[in-house]
Amino acid sequence: MKFIKSQSFLYLIVGGATTAVNFIVYSFLVYFDITGVLVANAIAWFLAVLFAFFTNKHFVFYSHSYNSFLKEFYLFILARGLSGVFEIFAPSGLIYLGLDASLFDIEGFWAKFIVSVFVVVANYFFSKYLIFKN
Repeated sequence: MKFIKSQSFLYLIVGGATTAVNFIVYSFLVYFDITGVLVANAIAWFLAVLFAFFTNKHFVFYSHSYNSFLKEFYLFILARGLSGVFEIFAPSGLIYLGLDASLFDIEGFWAKFIVSVFVVVANYFFSKYLIFKN
């Protein structure tokens, strides 16, 4: 039971919910032909990051200080923007370097997987030690 209440477990749950927000918003915008894929992806990413900020702030890292709200928000957006850029470009770099193994006929699956794991861990450390530090 201690693990279920742990910060890292809560972070993974919030991360799963954040991913769901991203996919639901993206799917809604594309399915109903509201925007193109690129704009839908940008809107979905932004709304997912907003969701992640508030849920991480209140439920994972218990940062209830409103005096530091703008600083936390700025740092969170900056960190997620940097990790987002890394997540977009790093798999291509790994594939170029030879990590081009596929799984289920998905080219570069392992490069994408490795980068995704790194991004999740990096975002956790950014949030814990730089953004929502007590």
